[in-house]
Order: sequence, then C-alpha cells, then structure tokens
Amino acid sequence: MNKYEIMLIIDPAIDMAMANEIVESVFDKKNINKVVKLENSTLAYPINKSSKAQYVVYTLEAKSELIAEFTRRANIAKFIWRQMVINLDSEKGFQRSKKAFKHRIAKDAKVANKGTGVKQLIENLEKTMSHKAKHSFKKEVKKSN
Repeated sequence: MNKYEIMLIIDPAIDMAMANEIVESVFDKKNINKVVKLENSTLAYPINKSSKAQYVVYTLEAKSELIAEFTRRANIAKFIWRQMVINLDSEKGFQRSKKAFKHRIAKDAKVANKGTGVKQLIENLEKTMSHKAKHSFKKEVKKSN
C-alpha cells in the first residue's frame, strides 16, 4: 500500500462530514492517518459562482485501484469542486540541482584562496553547509591550492 495525500476544495455551505463520508467509504477509516481542515478561504477566481471554499487535506494509505474509485466518486459529488491526489512514495518534491551546487562550491573555493578574509569566508560558508557539502568544499579548496 502506498501513502497518498488528497486535497479537496469543497463547497463552503456543506459540512465537512459529507466529504469525510466519501473518503471513508472508499478508503476505510483505519487507513486514514490524518485529516486537516485548512481554512475557509477566498478563491482567486470563482468556482461554481462562489468566491469562497473549504480546503481539506487527507493523508492516508491505500492501493492504487482505490484512488481511481475515489476520483470517480469525487467527480460525481456536486459539493467536491476540485481534488488533487499525490502519491507521497513516488513524489520527489523540490530538490536542488547537484550540478549547480558543485559549481557554487568550486567558485567559493577559488574566492576563498584568492582574497583577504579567507578564514572568515570559509567559516561563514561552513555555518550554512551540510556535512557533505563541507567535505566537498574542503576538497575543492585543497585542489585549487
């Protein structure tokens, strides 16, 4: 079973319990780890002639077949305006480019060897770097010497 995060935008006039019923009928209550009602907020553009909506986020574990069934039921329900399902196991999220990071380390190492205040520059960089990045930085400084 995979971990999923489901975000719903629902009609502000209805009770959140109706959305919970649909989610619980598909996934079982025991598989739902967390339910968070974010807020009633003003939308950037109207949905179904309404400028306000409720946001609800569910964190749960389920089989991929159940996601298709949930999407089908959510599309049928009139009070669920939008839904988004994210597979947390396969989602990598935002990650920095390693190539750009290595380039920055090499550039900082060259600057550290040239000018005045070398120790201060190195100390400032080491405060902001992870352990692995510090190791790479020290190797680059040694190479450029």
